Amino acid sequence: MTLRFNSVRTQLTTAFSFLLVIIVAMSILAIYALHDATEAFSSFVHGIDARKSVAEEIRGAILRRDLAMRDLVLAGTPSQVNEAAERVRQTDNEANRLVRQLKDMAVHASDASATTIEKIEAVERVEAKYSPLARRIAELGAARQHDEALRSIDEQGRPALASVLQALDDYASYTRDRSQHLLAQYEQDDRTDRNIILTLAAISLIGALLLSIRITGNILKSLGAEPTTLKAIAARVAQGDLRPIREVAAAKPGSVLASMGDMQSNLIARLTAVAAAARQIEMSSTQIAASNTDLSTRTEAQAGSLEETAAALAQLSASVTQTAENAMHASVLVDGVDEAISQSTRMIEAVRTQMDQISASSGKMGDIIGTIDSIAFQTNILALNAAVEAARAGGHGKGFAVVASEVRALAQRSSASAKEIRKLIDESVEQIRRGGNVAKDAETAMGHMTANAGKVGLTIKEIAHASVEQSEGIAQINLAVSQIDSATQSNAALVETTASASSALQLEAQNQSAAVGYFKFDEADNVQKAADSAPTPALQARRIPQLSYARAGL
Repeated sequence: MTLRFNSVRTQLTTAFSFLLVIIVAMSILAIYALHDATEAFSSFVHGIDARKSVAEEIRGAILRRDLAMRDLVLAGTPSQVNEAAERVRQTDNEANRLVRQLKDMAVHASDASATTIEKIEAVERVEAKYSPLARRIAELGAARQHDEALRSIDEQGRPALASVLQALDDYASYTRDRSQHLLAQYEQDDRTDRNIILTLAAISLIGALLLSIRITGNILKSLGAEPTTLKAIAARVAQGDLRPIREVAAAKPGSVLASMGDMQSNLIARLTAVAAAARQIEMSSTQIAASNTDLSTRTEAQAGSLEETAAALAQLSASVTQTAENAMHASVLVDGVDEAISQSTRMIEAVRTQMDQISASSGKMGDIIGTIDSIAFQTNILALNAAVEAARAGGHGKGFAVVASEVRALAQRSSASAKEIRKLIDESVEQIRRGGNVAKDAETAMGHMTANAGKVGLTIKEIAHASVEQSEGIAQINLAVSQIDSATQSNAALVETTASASSALQLEAQNQSAAVGYFKFDEADNVQKAADSAPTPALQARRIPQLSYARAGL
């Protein structure tokens, strides 16, 4: 027997349906056989056996009637005569009644054959001859005509009685033969039914055995291993053990065990990618932290340079005031003022250059934060894919689904932090751009001051006017320096925020690596290779040049 169904349910349904059909067929056959046996027994009891009993009763009635006639002839007293005569009438009536009953039973019986009716009619004919003779003999005996009665008994009664008994014997013999024939037929039918039932039982047993062997083999092929082995493997996977399963090599393609092997391979591939991404995030966050430390140092240096610039501007303001008060010394101080103006111009140019560099560095930081955001997005996608794979695994992937959900939450938090840092960097870039414009304006003003200082040598009258212009230029410079200082303070705060965010990102990356480390599989080298081959964010290449500020030598 070959089952060509892939579904275990279909196989089991087919097998049990087959057995059910066999059982129903056997039950129906047994019911019909029992019904036929019951019908046959009932027909025998109410047919042949009942008629045989009536025939025996007829024999008994006839013999009693014959005995009553003899008693009547031999009776000595009138009371004995009357009693014997009454017995003759009763037994005669009984014999006639039984003969009619026997014939009626044969005529209305479905199992009575023509021979049966013929035998009963023969009994009826001889009884019809003997009954009047018996009544006449009884009348002779009652009339005390003993000799005539005895002669009738000897000459007519005995042959008639012999004929009736012979007819009853013929009927009894035929009934016995008929009973033996029916019994043989019933036994043959019983053997036939028994053989059919035994054959169906053997077929059902053989079919059940073949089906059980076949279905067991199909189920084992579908599972790929024993259920206890599958349970142990599932328990290992649930505990995070993703090391290779030895039994998978012998599993049939498409079986549950082979599917578990494929699932394990896919999980290892996904975890390898997640682990590599976690290492990259950790490395990138470390580099960002180092870059933030470097940027903080340069910001402090910039603040010191700004303090020196403010001191230089204070000295320049004092010099201009002194020039206005003492025009006589203007010619002497022209060279010093010109030099101071030149230094201020150079310092402002350096400030503007540094502001441009800070702006460029901020843009690079924005690129770095974009890289972090992209990594967080990819991590979120990988975590989502892992959650989908875990959902497909059902109850076996429940633990991994929890881990994937945590990884996805960490990636989303990293993305949110990157967006906040990008926003702060954009605000800093805008403020630096404004500071650069102010520095440019200050540079232009310093150019004017240089031109005015050149005119001091031409006319002393213009010294006062030049001093006023210089005072105005210095005021603008002070304003620009204040704006630069404000921008520097903002940069410092932003650097601290970025450092805090990078530390949090590094901690989250470590947590993510620890979560991936829950799983055990022989793919550590692959994880390392994937991490080494992944593109490393070029943070080291994007070093912000060390700011160098000219010190005011006033």
